[in-house]
Amino acid sequence: PYYVVSGIIGILAFLISLFAMIGITASSFRKKFSFSEAFEDAKKNYWKYLGLVIIAFVAVVTFFLVVFILSLGLGFISKFLVGIVFLASFLVALWFLISFQFSSYVLVNENKGIFASFGESWKIVKGKWWVTFGRTLLLFLCLLILWGIILAVFALVTFDFSSMNGFLDSIREVQADSPFM
Repeated sequence: PYYVVSGIIGILAFLISLFAMIGITASSFRKKFSFSEAFEDAKKNYWKYLGLVIIAFVAVVTFFLVVFILSLGLGFISKFLVGIVFLASFLVALWFLISFQFSSYVLVNENKGIFASFGESWKIVKGKWWVTFGRTLLLFLCLLILWGIILAVFALVTFDFSSMNGFLDSIREVQADSPFM
């Protein structure tokens, strides 16, 4: 029962977060932001956006399922070939990820269909793939550093330093009993 409830809560949280992402995406190109406009855009584009996410998810799962089946066949020949296939599949997936990363913006802000938004995203990135990759990587690294700082602050605030006394006492006991000390 715990896993079922967790799964249902997870799915609901995902569907609600899609709603928020649509609102943020729609309002990101506007000079003025209002919650009611973002909410209306989210209502208007919800099903298209969900379709885009589902199609992207199915494509990724299918791609890696094919890679997995291919690697099973190659596993009997050589583990080196399996490594090459996984590396190549990672690079292909990264290439598609960067090429299609603007599809949600096109879907919401230009009011295009799902496949048209994939195509338009492809056109936006075409000829600028490395620049787009570099900026995406830089943004990812900045967010990772920010996340690490926030995590470190919470770890320091919530750490129970009194538990260190018992740990240090046990180290002192081991040192005292050691024949080398």
